[in-house]
This record gives sequence, C-alpha cells and structure tokens, in this order.
Amino acid sequence: MATYTPKNCVFEATLACNLRCQHCGSKAGQARSDELSTAESLRVFEELAGIGCERVTISGGEPTLRSDWLALIAGAKKSGMRVGLITNALLWNVENAKAAKAAGLSAVGFSLDGLREVHDRVRGKVGHFEHIVRAMDASVVAGLPWASVTFIHSHNLEQLGDMYELLADHGAFAWQVQLGTDMGNLREHRDLQLDKKQLPQLERLLAELVRRDRMRVDIADSIGYYGRHEVALRSSVHRGRKKTMFGGCGAGLRVIGIESNGNVKGCLSIMAGYNEEGKDYVEGNVRQRPLADIWNDPEAFAYNRKWSIEQLRGFCAECKHATVCRGGCLGKRVASGQLGETTQCLYRLACEEAPARPKVGHAAAAALLAGTLAGLGTGCDGSDDPEPKPTDTNSGDTSPVYGFPDTNVVPLYSDPDTETDSNVLEYGGPEPTATDVPVYMSPPFQD
Repeated sequence: MATYTPKNCVFEATLACNLRCQHCGSKAGQARSDELSTAESLRVFEELAGIGCERVTISGGEPTLRSDWLALIAGAKKSGMRVGLITNALLWNVENAKAAKAAGLSAVGFSLDGLREVHDRVRGKVGHFEHIVRAMDASVVAGLPWASVTFIHSHNLEQLGDMYELLADHGAFAWQVQLGTDMGNLREHRDLQLDKKQLPQLERLLAELVRRDRMRVDIADSIGYYGRHEVALRSSVHRGRKKTMFGGCGAGLRVIGIESNGNVKGCLSIMAGYNEEGKDYVEGNVRQRPLADIWNDPEAFAYNRKWSIEQLRGFCAECKHATVCRGGCLGKRVASGQLGETTQCLYRLACEEAPARPKVGHAAAAALLAGTLAGLGTGCDGSDDPEPKPTDTNSGDTSPVYGFPDTNVVPLYSDPDTETDSNVLEYGGPEPTATDVPVYMSPPFQD
C-alpha cells in the first residue's frame, strides 16, 4: 500500500473575521460554536509533526482575532514545523510583527485584491488598502519576511502589473495569484469572476510578470493546465528545474487541511464541511480519532489516493494530459458540481479555438507522441500554431523557494529560504502512475 506524507498543512484557527470580503469562499464572520481550544490546537500541531508535516500555515477567518494566536505560532514552531500566517492586517503593526517573529513565525502573508479603490471595494472597508501597505512596511521594520496573495477578478485584471511593482517595491519575497472559487460570498458576487475567455489573456500577463523576476510569482493550482505559457507559469516556484508543468491536485497526498472545529480534509480549498457539497470531503475529526489514524486510513482521501481515469468526464476524460492533471483543481470542481471535468483549462480553450484540428484522446496519444518526436505537429500542438513558441528554460537560478504551491485559494507561506515539494512536475517526466494510458507529457506549444 502506498504511503503518503502531508508535507504542508493549512490550519484554520477560527472562522471569525472582522471583514466581510465579497469573494470569501469560507463566508467567514462568526466563529464556529465548537472551535478547538488552545490545548487541542497544540496537540494537533504535535500530531501533524508526528506524521511528517513540515510546514503549517495558520489561517482563518482572521487568526489574530484569537487571543492565543501567538501561542499557536509558538506551539506549532515547538513541534518542529515551519510556521506561516495569513492575516487581513487590521490588527498588524510593528509590535505584533516583532512578537510573531519572536514566537517563531517564519513569514506572514497579506491579501491584496487590487489597487486602492478596487481593493477597498472588494474587501468592504474604506482604507483597508492603507492597512495592507502599512503592514508590509511594519513587517520589514520587524525583520519578518512577508508575501502577498491576490484573488484575480474582473476589476483587477488590468491592474496586475502595477500591483506587482507595488509589492516588489515594498519588499515582498513572493506573490501568490489565484482565481476565486464559486462558493461562499463569491456566489453572491459572480460578476467578479473572470470569464474563461479571459484566461489566455491572464496567462500571457502572468508569464510576463514571472519574467520580470523582481520577486517570486506563485501561480496557484486554480490557474493554467498546459497552455502556451505553462513552462513560464510554473518555473517561478522551481527555478532550479529547467522546465516544469502542473502535476495534479495534492489534496490528501502531500497536503492536509484542518478546519477550526477539528474536521480534517485533504485541502481547505475544498468547500467547508458544513456545506452540503463539502461534507463528503471530511475524513474525520481530531477530537474523535488521532490525526495519524485519519491520515493513514486506507479508505481516506479516496478521490486522489484511489483515482482512476473513470472519474473524469467530457473533455477531461479524453485529454492526453488526463492521468497527470486529473481534472485540475479539486476544490473548484467540487464547488461547480462538475466533479468530472473543468472548463477553466487553457489547453481545452486552445483546442476549442482550433476546431479544424482533431482533438486527441487516449487512443491517439501514443501516435501523437511518436509524431511529435519525429517533428510532426498534430492536434492542438500543431507546428502551424501562429503563436510564438516560448523559450522559457529558466536561468538555473537556485534562489530560495517561497511557500508550497500544492493548493489553490488558500495561500501557503513558509520560510522563504527553504526548498519545497510540490505538485509541479519536471517538464518531460516522470511518467504518470497509470502507465496503461500513454500520455504525451510535455505541455502544448513547447519546443
């Protein structure tokens, strides 16, 4: 039986929050009635370390609303894990930044959802943009590394370049960008969500920002999937590799999420356990079973640990990247109600834009590979593609890796001077586990 190690955990300290953001997938506001106590949380950190977890991000809600938030950082650090924190910065200042660093915090993450007017509107609080900027500078004064996370939406798409420069100017070591998921408050503000036809524009823009190379750009798992600039998008988080590509959802394989009441899930980006759509993804509760028993249960996390091609439908079922991608982000598929496929896929969009070219299914994958190796373009990878082919091979720079990019929506911050395991596979290999289905491993449109 295969064994799995949850290298990265997101720990939801509380569902309480002092903001009401339009895109909040957790619909945070009020604390759960049964949230873990300080002692219970510290025990969970010890159990996490015991099953091999290396990095934990304390999230929310707003974790600094807990009176014991510094004790949580100290307890997680004492267990031997690196500790990150994601905060809305309303309570962040130089004193708190210094106290957090002294308690053992490796890095802090702040959300930035646009320039001043756009950010404040999405966050629902006039002046919040200024809170974020002051928090950035306070962290620098305290000597605490900081990063940022951005929800890309219809009102900030054209601002991403200026946002990049703002973050870099204030000293960010990394920037995580992600799409929102159709759950929680975002279901009431669907006008914020990008249309899938805007995704190629987003991909081109992000590839350009990655190449600016002033800070690390972490492309979350909700964006991409074998588009024209796949190598550029994934290269930022693994500069030591020459070429990389998306390697599938890591929930329940190398990622774990724990809700504030002790519910255990493969990833906190999957809809909350109190929702009808999310309850089936709760594997157990730490109050009822030891975390090791939940994690090592042979029936747990079956959606990934027992994955098979039969779980996919539609385009995803016929895609040549199916056994690696496995349908993209699971959290987005659960929220959409379409577990078998994703429509927000750059490779799919490229194929749909070229209807005259045959779509390539599993039966033709081996022939495609042979043809490609012989220099013959077929399917969506045709050599007559009008787009210029990228030359992103990375510079061989081995500068530190930020975060751990195994999940989407929930930002993951760790010590910026550490390497990371991730769901980003080396471009061209390794071969997928399901070797009975031949898959041409390299992304489309690459030389």
